[in-house]
Amino acid sequence: MRHLQLLLISSALIASVLLCSPGISLAEDAPAPLENRSIRWTGWGQEAFDSSKETDKLIFLDISANWCRWCKVMDETAYKDPRVIETLNGDFIPVFVNADERPDLSDRYSQGGLPSISLLTPTGMVIAGQTTTSADELLTILNTANASYRTDRAKVYEKIAAAEKAAAAAREERDKKTKYVPLSAEMPVRVLNAINLFVDPKYGGYGGPDKFPMPEVMEFALYIYPKARQYKNQSPETAIELTLDGMKDGIFDKVDGGSFRYSTTQDWKSPHYEKLLTANADMLGIYMHAGQALDTGRYIKAGEAIAGYLERVLYDKETGAFYNSQAADEKYYRLGSSDRRAAKAPPVEKAIFADSNAKAAIGYLQAYRATGQGRYLKVALGVLDYITGRLYRKGVGVFHSNGQVGGSLFLSDQVYSSQAGELAYQATGDEKYLEFAVETAGTLVRKFWDAEKGGFFDTAYDNEPFGLLKDPKKPQIENAAASALFMDLYHITGAEEYKKTARHTLAPFAQDYLKHSYWAAPFALGVERCIETAYEFIVVGKAGDAGTRELIKNSFTFDEPDRVVVPLDPVRDKDRLTVLGYEYEGKAVLYVCSDKVCFPPVSPGDSMKGTRKHIAKAREQDTK
Repeated sequence: MRHLQLLLISSALIASVLLCSPGISLAEDAPAPLENRSIRWTGWGQEAFDSSKETDKLIFLDISANWCRWCKVMDETAYKDPRVIETLNGDFIPVFVNADERPDLSDRYSQGGLPSISLLTPTGMVIAGQTTTSADELLTILNTANASYRTDRAKVYEKIAAAEKAAAAAREERDKKTKYVPLSAEMPVRVLNAINLFVDPKYGGYGGPDKFPMPEVMEFALYIYPKARQYKNQSPETAIELTLDGMKDGIFDKVDGGSFRYSTTQDWKSPHYEKLLTANADMLGIYMHAGQALDTGRYIKAGEAIAGYLERVLYDKETGAFYNSQAADEKYYRLGSSDRRAAKAPPVEKAIFADSNAKAAIGYLQAYRATGQGRYLKVALGVLDYITGRLYRKGVGVFHSNGQVGGSLFLSDQVYSSQAGELAYQATGDEKYLEFAVETAGTLVRKFWDAEKGGFFDTAYDNEPFGLLKDPKKPQIENAAASALFMDLYHITGAEEYKKTARHTLAPFAQDYLKHSYWAAPFALGVERCIETAYEFIVVGKAGDAGTRELIKNSFTFDEPDRVVVPLDPVRDKDRLTVLGYEYEGKAVLYVCSDKVCFPPVSPGDSMKGTRKHIAKAREQDTK
């Protein structure tokens, strides 16, 4: 949720929100947006704020993205109007931000969609803002804001101070009422009820008229689905199938493959035509997970279609990573198959970002888990190798983009990259991925952790931030992912500190989670991972042996929501095996245990059906 204080100084400044969505860059020297070179844009940073103070000019902040249709429209219209160019260059400090490069700025300064324009004081506070606008409307905004700032500056700052004071008082009051709420089994049940209650009974999905995929809601529902009896028979199957079928029939590109970002109508049939890596990575994982959990071939096929699109269009074979996005083009996407072959496809933005690529790796690992096909694993490991080799510096963290040589870090890059690393270790037993995951998890704690109240902030700045960046955020989605990461590391390493961190990560969200209804799904999944019985699939065998590889693959592809694979080498992990008390007699063996019970060991060539029956029986006993 965004907590943005807007001081609208004229009725002409009321935003007419035209959604077109966020994106990112950490360099202070930002490129001119799109093809426009007339406005003298500068990047967000010290130079812009110093210039604003020295010249006593307001900052004009434009947050845009290369894939955003309305951003291009505004660039080709308002920003090419000579009156706008003259006004911006003469009376303001124009600052351009690529939303995909700077998610922190997009989060705090967004006016409800892209493009977002804001007029800022030299201290970075918002006095007016809007989304897409015409040249005439923009000139009215600029002139009104400038006149108000020049003639009644005291009143402008008085309103800002009053808004800041009110926000501080609200935070103080909230902190007074904040109390520690222990995680409980009732929390996920209540969120599950909300998911079933608020799903669109005809088309699936949530909200409207704009329909977004909400992969985190689907992920929680899919996690719960195999255990529905344990949750008062509140099976989310209907909600899952309505939503996945609605999206597949509506926002999927049936010609080129892949998924569009969202629909402007409830029936999913009016998509916004941009295709983003992060959205398709999420959808790949969801459809593959659904295909495995519901044993439904149509969802596996949908996942295969997404993977096919990603590899044909966004995949960079030279680096093994994925590009960021493909632009929207309504005319192109309305063409049929034969006409498209003769038309020019929308351009691909050849930027590579850590968090979206880590999500792609996670999506491909889920595809490998659902299908057992090694080609998905190969792509996932290639992406992860790019992140560890090009975007990661040991002891510092994961940088957001390849062009970044230092500076601030983002929570999403650390969380998803570390999560991809530990999942890759579970899928392969290759210790280098676990080492990376552990090191990056350490970066999370050192640089992002709120030692006073728990949870992780979204950024770790190396210098004093400007404006609204001084207000730290704790995003629920990334914190829930971090909690799941630390629980996996607890089961893999046996270190109790990871378990404590996982629980404390969720603490800031526990008191008010019910206010968010189905939006609390990430939190609910984190709670489940913390309190539910987990099954450790401990594979003991020499790394690289055929029997060891077979047991690791069988364990990783095993359809059980609460399983964690722990590959242990009898030499490398001798101390851990001694602590656990597992035996190794020269041949690979799989031990499946929870904190309550262990099942008969499994050898290479053995069926996993017996293990499945044992887990089902244990879960049934837990339910009683």
